[in-house]
Amino acid sequence: MVTPAAVVATPAQPKWNELSFQQQSILVPLASDWNQMENYRRKKWLGIAQRFATMSPADQKRVQAQMYEWAKLTPQQRQAARERYQTVTQLPPEKKQELKEKWEVYVNLPEEEKRKLQEQAASVAAAKSRHAAPAGTLPAIPPKTSKPADAAAVSAGETSSPAIIAPEQAPHP
Repeated sequence: MVTPAAVVATPAQPKWNELSFQQQSILVPLASDWNQMENYRRKKWLGIAQRFATMSPADQKRVQAQMYEWAKLTPQQRQAARERYQTVTQLPPEKKQELKEKWEVYVNLPEEEKRKLQEQAASVAAAKSRHAAPAGTLPAIPPKTSKPADAAAVSAGETSSPAIIAPEQAPHP
């Protein structure tokens, strides 16, 4: 989580029309939101744009696709994604590995099975929102089980594109 002091300490970042043509072409999915972004978020995206040329073509395609998906999210969905990311970064290494393994199981499922799991996750998220936890609480990490369907619990509340990343999650070459 970024503290208010860290936000204040971030120097002003360029407006959209001040970006180079290359930066604009890489960050085009974010064009409509760029001038309203906080400086520290612009700085993170500019770092991604700077590393973009050193990425493999497959990574470049993936990052751009994720930017388009990120740009489609509502501010509430973006905040939820950031909170989930923060929760995962605080897990011990063995729990992170467990989560990674569950994700691999999910990624390798047939599309029809993924769709069913996403529908289940959406209904779980809707039920949870009716019985919302107090403000400031983080989502729980599900217990380890051997059933592939538990991948839905991991992605509960996710959008239809589970590959969405926050700028702070972007790949580093």
